[in-house]
Amino acid sequence: MTTTQNAPTVAVTGASGFLGRHLCRSALQRGWQVLPLSRKNGVLDGLQIVGAGENFSGLVPQMLEGADCLIHCAARVHQLHEESMGAEELKAAYLQANVDAAVQAARVAREARLRRFVFVSSVHVQARSTDDGVVLSADGPCDPQSLYAKSKYKAEQTLREFCRDTGLELVIVRPPLVYGAGVKAKFEQLARWVASGKPLPFGALKNNRRSFVSVGNLTDFLLLCAVHEKAAGRAWLVADEAPISTAQLIEALAQAAGVAVRNWAVPVGLLRAGLTLIARAGILKVLDGSLALDIEDNARILGWRPKESMHDALKAFFEASHFGEDNK
Repeated sequence: MTTTQNAPTVAVTGASGFLGRHLCRSALQRGWQVLPLSRKNGVLDGLQIVGAGENFSGLVPQMLEGADCLIHCAARVHQLHEESMGAEELKAAYLQANVDAAVQAARVAREARLRRFVFVSSVHVQARSTDDGVVLSADGPCDPQSLYAKSKYKAEQTLREFCRDTGLELVIVRPPLVYGAGVKAKFEQLARWVASGKPLPFGALKNNRRSFVSVGNLTDFLLLCAVHEKAAGRAWLVADEAPISTAQLIEALAQAAGVAVRNWAVPVGLLRAGLTLIARAGILKVLDGSLALDIEDNARILGWRPKESMHDALKAFFEASHFGEDNK
């Protein structure tokens, strides 16, 4: 595949989700043809989203007609009220959504004679956090810890075997935390807190190094992986240009929101004790931990470097948020 011929046609699963919506829009802006797929029928910017059923059980080759590549964005991540599910039930839910659905999509892609399958995995298949000074590379060992990470790793292994046996080209992309316009969950909560002008206690967290990726940089990389002849047959890490500390992230959020930084340097020991008291010690493991990614292969082999700055991506995030303007 090359980018110099006629515009590609790309199928996208999870088209109604955060990443899928951005990916479809980015492809359309490039003049590509897009086949958006999700569990249910819907509409995205006037484009009809085709419903393929729960875990894509209803996906058939006709839905992929004309596509060159399928980018599989659909996934189950942590959801509310999971604590009410039994351990085996929860494990099965992750395997069905993240392994069975991915293999089903790959199987139908092969039947429809697509050349390439791009699987959006997660850097958490390699690590949730690392020691200071450690930088992850895509060919490093895998050590998934959570149900989500284990299911993504299982999907990678199963897809490798399937694609090796059938000749379908496979690209695996492992992003870290993705942020940008429309993102929810913990990142939105932190951004809301910063934008409110309320003080935060994380000013002492300035020595860790953590990689993030804006949704603009991720979609740019995924679309490159859909067509670049050297992308297939391996896993890739993708991230913004440089890892940053938690204190730097909060500064960047404040600057983009147009508010003063109020991030008190509470000693880490005291912070840990306070968070433990309110049963939130797990937050510190994420905020104080390091998870730096080496993306030099992306430039060396594919000629890719991040185009979108964190500032621009965060500005877009606050402009799209319901709370950003209220706090300026």
